[in-house]
Amino acid sequence: MDRPRPLILATLLAVTCIMHATVARAEAPCEGANGLSRPGEGTPIRVPIFGPADFGTAQEVCARSRISLESRAALLVAESEFYGTLLAGLALRATFVLPRKTWISLWMPGIESRYVANATVDTTQGSLGAGALGFHGTFFELPEVALVAYGRALLPTETLFTNATRYGIEPGISALYRPGSSVEVPIGIAFPMTFTAGPGTVTSLVAPAFSADVVWRPVRGFGIAGGAAIRPADSFDPRAQLRFYPWQNLQILLAGLFPVAGTDRTSAAVSLSVGWESF
Repeated sequence: MDRPRPLILATLLAVTCIMHATVARAEAPCEGANGLSRPGEGTPIRVPIFGPADFGTAQEVCARSRISLESRAALLVAESEFYGTLLAGLALRATFVLPRKTWISLWMPGIESRYVANATVDTTQGSLGAGALGFHGTFFELPEVALVAYGRALLPTETLFTNATRYGIEPGISALYRPGSSVEVPIGIAFPMTFTAGPGTVTSLVAPAFSADVVWRPVRGFGIAGGAAIRPADSFDPRAQLRFYPWQNLQILLAGLFPVAGTDRTSAAVSLSVGWESF
C-alpha cells in the first residue's frame, strides 16, 4: 500500500522542478534568467523610416549605455501610377546612463538619400537629416514589469527644406513585460509632434504610434522578434527582426516592416543596426 508514495513524491518533485525552470524569472525585467544580464534586453523592433530622427519609433526600456550605427531603407512602388521612391539613410544613435535608472539618448544627424521616379521625373536628392536629444527615466518596476517615461526634442539640422525649418517634441512611454526567462514583450506608446515653420506659416503634425513585440531568445547569442505598430493616421505595420549577439556586447539587428491598411503607401522597409552595449 505504501509503494506508490515514493513514486508520487518523486513525480511531484520533478513537476515542481520543471515548472520552476520553465517560468524562471529575473530579479528585474531588464535582467536575463537567474539575474544574468545580456545585451539587447528590453529592446523593441526599430525600423526608423517614417519620422525625422526616428520620431514615432519605440524606445528601449533598460538603462544601459550603448552606441549603434543605424541604417534603413524604404521602397514605394505604385505600378498603376507609374510612380516609385527609394529612401536610404544612415545615422548614429547613442544612450548614456545616468543615476537612478535614467539615461539620455542622442540621435546624431545622419545622411539621407531619396530617389524619385515617375513617367516624367527621375531624380536623386541627398540631404542631412534631423537630430534628437531625449531624457528617459524608469518610474515603475516589478520583477516582471518595467515602465519608462521619456521626452525627446528634435534638433533642427535638416537640409531637406529650402525655406523652412522643422521642430518637434515627442513624449512617450516604454514598457517591458517578461513572462519567462527566454521571452519578453516590449511595448511602446509615442506622441510625436512636429512643427514646420516657413515664411509666414507654421504647419503642425501629430502622429501617435503604438507598438508591441514578442521577443524569443532561446540562447544568449540569438533572438527572433515579431510584432506590429499602429499609426492611426497612416497604417498598420507588421514587422519582424533577427537578432545576433556574436561576441561579448556586440549586437547586430536586422528588421523588416510592411505597412498595410492605411494611407501610407510604402511597400516595405528594412533596417540594419550594428552596435555595442555596456551595462
